[in-house]
Parts: sequence; C-alpha cells; structure tokens
Amino acid sequence: MLIENQRRAGGIVRTGKLVGDCDIAPPFVDALVQAIVRGMLDGTEDAWLCRAAEMLYRRQRVAVEGGTVLAADDATIQVFAETGGFGGIGRLLRQQNTPTPQVKMDVMSAENAPLYFLRDELYGFVLDLSPGGEGARALARVLERWVAHMAGVRVSIEPRARIDDERWRWHVGLDVDASAILNALYRGEPVAPDELERLVLLFHLDFLEAGDTVAEMEGRPVYLGLGCRPDRSLKVKPQNLLVNLPLAPSS
Repeated sequence: MLIENQRRAGGIVRTGKLVGDCDIAPPFVDALVQAIVRGMLDGTEDAWLCRAAEMLYRRQRVAVEGGTVLAADDATIQVFAETGGFGGIGRLLRQQNTPTPQVKMDVMSAENAPLYFLRDELYGFVLDLSPGGEGARALARVLERWVAHMAGVRVSIEPRARIDDERWRWHVGLDVDASAILNALYRGEPVAPDELERLVLLFHLDFLEAGDTVAEMEGRPVYLGLGCRPDRSLKVKPQNLLVNLPLAPSS
C-alpha cells in the first residue's frame, strides 16, 4: 500500500488511538462479536458479506501473491496442517508419516460463492482483499453495517489503494499493527518497507449525515487501515471503530 503526502496542513489535527487494555477474555469478545454480527446479517443471502464478516471475530492468515491479497481462516489452516483435512484419521496418518492428498482452500469467486452456505461452518473459503476486488468491498459493507448497528450512524466506506490527502485529519487502525503504522506515517516518521507492506488494506470513510461527527471533521474523510502481524496473522478489532471514530457527542 502507498501512503502519500504525509505533510499536514495547519490547524487542529487528531488521529485515531489504540484501544486500551480490556479485562474481558478475547475468546468471549470474539463470541460476543460473532453473535452480534450473525444477528446483524440475519436473512442475508450474500455469501461475500458472510465470509467478510468472519474477519470480525476469527483470526486470519494473510498471503500476498502477485499483488493479490488473500486472507484465509487461521484455525482452518492449522487444522489442515495437522490433519491434511481428514480429521482424526488424517492426524494419525500424519503421525505415521503416511502421505495424504493436499487439501486446497478455494478462493471465493462468483462461481463458487453459492457453495458458501453449504459449508459455512468449515471456514474454508479464502477471501481476496485486493482493493478493487469483491472481498474488499464486502468487508467495507460489513463495517458500514457494524457502525450503523452499534453506533446508530450511517457511513459510507470504500476500499482505497493509497492515502493521498494533504489535509489528512483522522484515521483509525482496525488492528494493533495498522494503528501503529498509520500513527507513524501520520507523524511523518519513517516506516520500513517491510512494515509498510504489512498494511494490507486501506479504506475511506465518509459520514452520510451532518451532525454525526465532531465539527472539525464535517465534510472530511476518516481513513481506516487493516494490517497483519509479522507472522502474517491478522485479527480485526471492530471495537476500534466504535471507540475511535470522531463521533459527535450524544445529546
């Protein structure tokens, strides 16, 4: 991802901050988010939305192949590595060094998306998160619904390949790595190429109704970032949007 024009215009400048530590166990938070998201998407027949929504409560593993950003379910990858995709029998075969057929996770496409609902509990589809792809757009739609459902605010979110904004005022990292990288770029600090490469996706967020954001952000976009850890794992923190968006104080 490219971040350009990091110099800031004068005036009040704010940036998204990291969410503080929480005493609630992460598995409970993930289960709670899953329940909320399932209710939020209840009745939808859009497989892309449902697969993208998994990212809000399940850790992903990211790979970049020829400029294409692919996200696969981390737990599913670990199961395949241990069992070859054949459960307990596969694990036994692996322990005995018996060759097993290679299991391939399908990248979601227009052709195979209808099959998602036949195996949604297997978490076996890979999502293409390239900025111009359907997967990135689906994640944007899920985040829009999340903000509307949880904060009662209508926003428009679109994937972007870069931030090119002389008046960049506000950003929110959707995970700990994106927060750190965006904060450094915002302050004009140098970021190593290998760290910048971990910023896998950017979004442009606009508020659709006047009065929903603080006065200094009226008519200005908020930039969102999604990043992965050095080991290529990715854990979205949807609560960051609720805590760090420049929402107007409730009356």
